[in-house]
Amino acid sequence: MKVLFAGPIAEAVVFDQAGPERALEILEAQGQDDFRKATEFVQLLSNMTFPLDQNDKSGKQKLIDELWEEAFELVDKLKDNIRSRAEAELEV
Repeated sequence: MKVLFAGPIAEAVVFDQAGPERALEILEAQGQDDFRKATEFVQLLSNMTFPLDQNDKSGKQKLIDELWEEAFELVDKLKDNIRSRAEAELEV
């Protein structure tokens, strides 16, 4: 699931627009299938993690927040590699 969030974050990093708001815009606009999948996976994980609290949005939001944070950390760790690969692709 983290990868579904990391894709738009990486795209924002490549164009020096990194930030949660921009990454979410990219995910919703250009990654609609990924956004739908991520939403479904979060719902499933939420149901398995908090089976008695299916109407409680706080558990689901906590999972989303954790996934975003982990995805940002992953992209931050790999941002130089991501940028260089993107630049190489743009040169071709």
